[in-house]
Amino acid sequence: MFASSSTLPPLPSSETEEENDPHYPLGLTPAERQWSDLYPYVARRGYHLRSRYRPGWIGSWIQEGLSTSELMLRPTWRYEYEDAVPSPGRLTVIDATRINDGSPVALKLISMSAQINTPDSNEIEILQYLSSSALAQDSRNHCVQMIDGFEVFTPAEMKELNAQGFSNAFIAVFPFARKWTDIPFRLVWEGLDFVRQVLEGLAFLHEHNIAHRDIRSENLMMDAASQCFSATYPCDRIDTPVRYLFIDLGSSTRFDEHRLVEFRHGWHKEIPEIYDIDSEGNRVPTRLYDPFKGDVFVLGMVLDVYFGKVVLLSSSFC
Repeated sequence: MFASSSTLPPLPSSETEEENDPHYPLGLTPAERQWSDLYPYVARRGYHLRSRYRPGWIGSWIQEGLSTSELMLRPTWRYEYEDAVPSPGRLTVIDATRINDGSPVALKLISMSAQINTPDSNEIEILQYLSSSALAQDSRNHCVQMIDGFEVFTPAEMKELNAQGFSNAFIAVFPFARKWTDIPFRLVWEGLDFVRQVLEGLAFLHEHNIAHRDIRSENLMMDAASQCFSATYPCDRIDTPVRYLFIDLGSSTRFDEHRLVEFRHGWHKEIPEIYDIDSEGNRVPTRLYDPFKGDVFVLGMVLDVYFGKVVLLSSSFC
């Protein structure tokens, strides 16, 4: 659901150990092993990860007498055995279930190191601020709300669980969300409502002196609690309220005063004012820029990439 620059590096793995694993090549990835180490700790905090990450996990297909090679010969194995599918990537964010009510949630592992959580980019502090009771109740606040959060391991807990690599980290808990493109727009009104909400949400962030600094299509989501996603009575967007959300504040900055900043990273490097020409005639993103104006420009590009194509396609049939 989420991605962020505020991540912890994966633990090292041994290829020999992997090949001796009866699950190979469907065993836990290095990033998944981090969450497997965290399983008992997260459970004590009130959340269950998938069965795949339970300590001592044995694949359901192996329990049924299938070898991994036999399993992979079946064309539908990915759909038959949910726990057989490794999660790709760095796996900073993972789905989980809240134990007390069975609600789906997302857990995000955030580094608390001073090198990452600088005064210019403190994701935890910004999440706590935007999720405070006063701001959480503001309908203009379209940032995903942190409903729980806890530091990962005290030294005593690390020793007790024999865990590695997790000191100085934090887990943020969010309601589960869906990609904003998971349900296609069927009416112009639905598209206009999406645009209105994301503009309102960005204006709210800027009103509170917060620049997102990493707006992209992947960082816009839909509240999964919407009736649109009901398994029994799904509705169209026009029939039920849909709330759109900004996620991933790992690059965001909350400013005490308005100032220009350097471009650090992000998907969209075409903010025009960030470029200078070096001595060899190359464009380099070294110029200071206004991050609030940058947010507006990049959000406009996101909308143009999606809706520009839709309008162009529609026009070709006129």
